[in-house]
Amino acid sequence: MALILSCSCEKVILTDSTTTPTPVADIIPPTVSSSDPASGATNVAINKTIAISFSETMNPTTINGTTIVVKQGSSVVSGTVAYSGTTATFTSGSNFKANTTYSCTISTSAKDLAGNAMGNNYTWSFTTGSVADKIPPTVTGLDPASGATSVALNKVITATFSEAIDPLTITTTTFVVKQGSTSIAGVVTATSQAAIFTPSGNYSANTTYTATVTTGVKDIAGNALASNFSWSFTTSTSASISFATDIIPILNTCESCHTHGWTPSSIASTYYTNLVNKSYVVPTNYTSSKIYSKINGGHPGTGYLSTTNKNKIISWMQDGSKNN
Repeated sequence: MALILSCSCEKVILTDSTTTPTPVADIIPPTVSSSDPASGATNVAINKTIAISFSETMNPTTINGTTIVVKQGSSVVSGTVAYSGTTATFTSGSNFKANTTYSCTISTSAKDLAGNAMGNNYTWSFTTGSVADKIPPTVTGLDPASGATSVALNKVITATFSEAIDPLTITTTTFVVKQGSTSIAGVVTATSQAAIFTPSGNYSANTTYTATVTTGVKDIAGNALASNFSWSFTTSTSASISFATDIIPILNTCESCHTHGWTPSSIASTYYTNLVNKSYVVPTNYTSSKIYSKINGGHPGTGYLSTTNKNKIISWMQDGSKNN
């Protein structure tokens, strides 16, 4: 759209910069981001399941025994191909031969969801050892950490493992989140070494939840977690409240009534710094904040600041007075 301004000397045409751009189609081909075993790996377990991670979600109908081929020399190795999330796996029909080199190729027939094919065939090789992998996986990382508090109400939960995990064993029955005995609805996905739980809705505030990964989780050699692994965390006292979008407008309402000493600013980070420097906000001890003391002491009076806005400020402070 164009705007025409008239004056005595000429017409000036201004282009409206808010015009919505035409959507750009996805034309970026997928790539292989990692493989297990890695290229050139040696002493690989003879019962190893091969895992391939892609740079994006692939069209699962293009991930099969034709697009992923494993060979020993010129001989094709029979096996089963599976796909989940962004990870494909190849499980040999029998153990690989000991002390033998194998190659694996992903062909350009493998495509992403937009129909973009791999730019080139991707080939790498590895050499087996003489024994099978009998070591079970372990949990090596947690987010949120065990015992964590003030966890966001929409927190995505992640358990990281010591080795590559069979993504088909990461399901809503092997990765469960509960509040007491009640299971929480959510979506479970997997990366090569992690299980991820995304809640369908927000958790309840100030509530303890327990996450569990079970012995149904297996590594790509088929070894199961030795025992169920559980940990707990406690959510924040309130939903995430933004200083920039939620709190500043309330403070500006206060400022419109009379001038305070906290020195407002149109820049959120500067506004926040001014509040902290003058102890109007004390992030480490919200009860010492001058604003909290005023609100808790009954100021401002009814008609100047709504109860909802008072509670929003208090909740923001209880949640850590974050500069967000």
